[in-house]
Amino acid sequence: MVGVAVASMAVLLAGCGTDPGSTAQAASAVTGPQAGSRAQAETFARDFMARFVVPPGTRPVRLSPVPLLLRDPWAGPAGSSAPGSADLGQLDEVGLAPAATQAFMLTHEPGGADSTGTGQENSPGGVRELYIHLGSRSLPRGINDAEAMVLMVPRGAASTLIIIYVHVLWFPSRTAAEYLDAADFGSVTVSAVVYGAKLHRVTRTFRSAADIAALARLFNGLPAAPDTTHTCPSSNTFQISFDPRTADQAQVVVATYGCYAANVTSGGIPQPALLDHNNAVAALSARMLGVGR
Repeated sequence: MVGVAVASMAVLLAGCGTDPGSTAQAASAVTGPQAGSRAQAETFARDFMARFVVPPGTRPVRLSPVPLLLRDPWAGPAGSSAPGSADLGQLDEVGLAPAATQAFMLTHEPGGADSTGTGQENSPGGVRELYIHLGSRSLPRGINDAEAMVLMVPRGAASTLIIIYVHVLWFPSRTAAEYLDAADFGSVTVSAVVYGAKLHRVTRTFRSAADIAALARLFNGLPAAPDTTHTCPSSNTFQISFDPRTADQAQVVVATYGCYAANVTSGGIPQPALLDHNNAVAALSARMLGVGR
């Protein structure tokens, strides 16, 4: 097995000014989603890789450099592993043609994985590359995502170079400043920039303890966002400002753009972004303001 250093295709969602002394490893396990770790992700990546079955007679191969068609799809120009990801690669030679190799791999999927896509790249001389993309059906707490890519290219008349890549993302830790106690805040101001026939802003301030508690529970239940990219449809922009009761407490501001993440500042200091799979922050904000998402 060859360890492959990978740079994620991700954009960094987390803020750059996080106070390094206020991470909440212990708190995340009690009041919010559990954070993962590199060690946990590397262990899961090795377990995922070990579940792959390759055709009989397959033998390891060492190539330097690895051919372009067999490069890691999660690798960036620098070739270094992105923060928040663990990656493995295994390069072999199979004594079968590419189509037969792909057929074998499709009928021997690793336990707990699903094939989510197959494809090929052609050239005037025939098939240049075949691939299979897989995802893991179940993930342990602390792991955000696990994917695998199987790339196959011809090597001679009746053999194939096959490389399996496993890419695992873990949930980073949230900071203590991101956990909200609803009792600390006297009001919350929700505003939206609404797109439509005419761009306009809608703002309302809520002082109800129930409204403040509902928003605090939502934010406390979100994990910190791993480094990843998402397609961002055009949507309204929402900002939620938690206004403290006393001057010695920090104002917490959350902004979301309908892109599966919420950016957070506490006392003006950027914190790690929160992952919002279902855009729940935008949905609740829209209901409170009586506008669309």
